[in-house]
Amino acid sequence: MKRLPIGITDFSEIIRGDYLYADKTELIYEMVTSFTPFYLGRPDGFGKTLLLSTLEAIFQGRRDLFEGLWIADSDYDWLPRPFIRVNMAGLDTSDGNAFDKSLFSRFKAIAEPEGIKLEKRFIGFALEGLARGLQKKYNSRVAIIIEEYNAPGLNKITDNEVRRRIFGTLDHIYSIIKGMLSKDFFLITGPGEYDPESSGTYVLDLNDLTMQPDFLPILGFTTEEFDALFGDRLPATLTALKAKGQLPPEATELDLRQRILSKAQRFDCYSDLAVLNSRSVLDLFHRETLDEF
Repeated sequence: MKRLPIGITDFSEIIRGDYLYADKTELIYEMVTSFTPFYLGRPDGFGKTLLLSTLEAIFQGRRDLFEGLWIADSDYDWLPRPFIRVNMAGLDTSDGNAFDKSLFSRFKAIAEPEGIKLEKRFIGFALEGLARGLQKKYNSRVAIIIEEYNAPGLNKITDNEVRRRIFGTLDHIYSIIKGMLSKDFFLITGPGEYDPESSGTYVLDLNDLTMQPDFLPILGFTTEEFDALFGDRLPATLTALKAKGQLPPEATELDLRQRILSKAQRFDCYSDLAVLNSRSVLDLFHRETLDEF
C-alpha cells in the first residue's frame, strides 16, 4: 500500500518516495500539446501546486519520473524546454515604481542563473527579453506560468493614480505575452472564477479549464480514482472510526464510502460532474477521523 502524500506537493518527491498519486498525465498531455492559453482557477486543496510541479518536470524532460504513467507511453517528445514561472502574490503595490521593481526582481531571479541580462526600461520588455534569451539559449520556445494572476488587484489600493499605473504595467505585460512568438505554452492560475477586469488580463483570450467538462478530472479525485486509490483503506478506516464512536457498529464499508463521497468538498461546475478535494480526502484517511470533514 502506497504512503499518503500528506503536505507533499512536489511531483518528484511523490514519485521517488513511492507515494500515492492519481495519474493526470493524459490531461496534462492535452494541455502541453494544444498551443492554447489556459486559465485554471480552483479553491485550496484541489492540487494546483502539484499540477504545476508536474508540468515543470515535463518541461525539464524528466521522463524517468513518469515511468508507469500514461504520458510515458505517449508520443510526447520529452525535449527539455525553458519555462518561466512567476507568482504575482506578495508584490509591492505601495506605488507604481515599487510594483515594477518587485516584479522585475522576480524576472531577474530567473534570468541571472541563465546568464541573461534584462532591459529595465519597461517591465513588459524585460519579460519578453527573458523569454527570447531562454529561447536562444535552449533553441526552444518557452512555457510561461503566471500564478495568482489577480493578487495585485486584490490589494486595497486606495490611490487611483497608483492603481492606474499598476494596471497599466499588467496590461503591458499581458499584451506582450499575447503577441509573444517565443512561447508555446501559457497558463495563468487564480483562486476562483476568471475575472480579467480585476487583473489587467482582459487582452488575453484564455481557455478556462474550470469550465471545460473534459478537463474537470484534473481538478481533484474522481469517484473512479477514489475507489482505485482508497478502496483498500476503507476497512481499517472503518474500524478506527467505529472505535472512536464516529460511526455506528453496524456501519459498512459501503456506508463509509457513501459518506465520504457525499460529504467531501467537491469542485462541481456541472450538475452531473464533480471531483473530490484531494487534500480533504487524504487528511481523512491519514487522521482516521470525520471531525471537520
